[in-house]
Amino acid sequence: MALIVWFALRSWHQRAAKLLLIMLGVVYLASLGPTLHVANHSTIALPWALVTSYLPLLNIALPARFMMFGWLITAVIGAIWLARKDIAITAKIALALLSVVFLFPDPLFLWHAQTQINTPQFFSRGLYRHYIRPDENVLIIPYGKNGDSMLWQAQTRMDFRMAEGWTGLVPPEFLRWPILNTFNTANLMRGWQTQLKAFLAAHDVEAVVISYRAGDFSQRLMADTLGAALREFTSARSANSPWEELMSTLDVQPIRVGGITLYEVPAQLITEHRGANILELETTADAAWFSTLLAVGEKYLSNGQKLDKLSPARARELGLLPPGLWAPYLYVASDWKRAGSGNGLWLGPWARDMVCVGLFGSYPAVNELISRYGSSASEIYFPYPNRFTRDTPDDRTPHFLLMTFSRQGLAQAARQSASIATGNNLTQSVAGNPHLTSPWSGGGNKPLLEQ
Repeated sequence: MALIVWFALRSWHQRAAKLLLIMLGVVYLASLGPTLHVANHSTIALPWALVTSYLPLLNIALPARFMMFGWLITAVIGAIWLARKDIAITAKIALALLSVVFLFPDPLFLWHAQTQINTPQFFSRGLYRHYIRPDENVLIIPYGKNGDSMLWQAQTRMDFRMAEGWTGLVPPEFLRWPILNTFNTANLMRGWQTQLKAFLAAHDVEAVVISYRAGDFSQRLMADTLGAALREFTSARSANSPWEELMSTLDVQPIRVGGITLYEVPAQLITEHRGANILELETTADAAWFSTLLAVGEKYLSNGQKLDKLSPARARELGLLPPGLWAPYLYVASDWKRAGSGNGLWLGPWARDMVCVGLFGSYPAVNELISRYGSSASEIYFPYPNRFTRDTPDDRTPHFLLMTFSRQGLAQAARQSASIATGNNLTQSVAGNPHLTSPWSGGGNKPLLEQ
């Protein structure tokens, strides 16, 4: 940074220097992304927001990767500095040596760094060949980036296909499936049985493989979270692992072999659910989620809790939300969608003592929410951080919807959501009721927060 400042002060009058510095400034600005985050809070929209809204192809670029070009420009500036005749040779040697030293990784990290590859014998010994046909489509738990499914597939020389993967980007049609919240963050929703079966049928999944290692912290955390959520949804108790309990809705006998549990998806199930309407599934889940977030926000404030401390994680601590890996900050919920460390659901404070509620969905799905609660909202952002207009493209790509409410507007919206159809069930969430019931809950009138 000192070198760049020195270069700017000494060489700004040169055209080449101006070009390099302007390019570097543009790269720095683009690398910040569509929204400026300060102390883990979203503040103002940045120029990159225009790119994400209007320029195809570039709108799926990862802004942080632009710093590669920043380092390239910095290297050119360093080369120009080294070529100057008015710089002492000792200073040039020092800069060159420092550049080499800074390329080395942290020695302590290298000393402790290790990668443990735990491939189940089901794959390492070729046992899968007796249970999975060549080119069969398989769903593997841990799902996507949470596990090593892509490695296991590669070790079998791509003998089977998968309805998952992780290369940094997830196809938009995958992001529309609410069941991804369960696969990635152990969050459940009402009607998850139908959501799961519809997902398997839509992607022609013929087998589900569950590999669970209790010694792996991340796997244990996911399993414990899912188990707690299942206990809130069902009164039955099972000796099976939470993932096996989740798959029990397939109503098939599991096969335990080679360190994994295998479920063969019945052909009849695929036939029955192949025609499931993804828009209907998405709209149903989004309506239930949004209704609950509104009611939880109203309940949280009615109990005298501090607005500036409101977040899904805090609401979970108070028993207002079901178990799940809830996003701690807005940027996590809005940036990671349903495919990363957040589940795409948000409830938190906004400017001027307002509350914001957000989730992911395609335009047709969230348009019903906008129509239903728009009159109670103060501001609507879609795709966030852009303000919503009726000129918003009517596409099927999921984006983040964020609606802000005043205290009065939130109470009104919570009353509006008192009775919302979710499949064959009605969500009863009366903001003034001290025993508020969550639409996630499967068991009636369990209090979410005792007064």
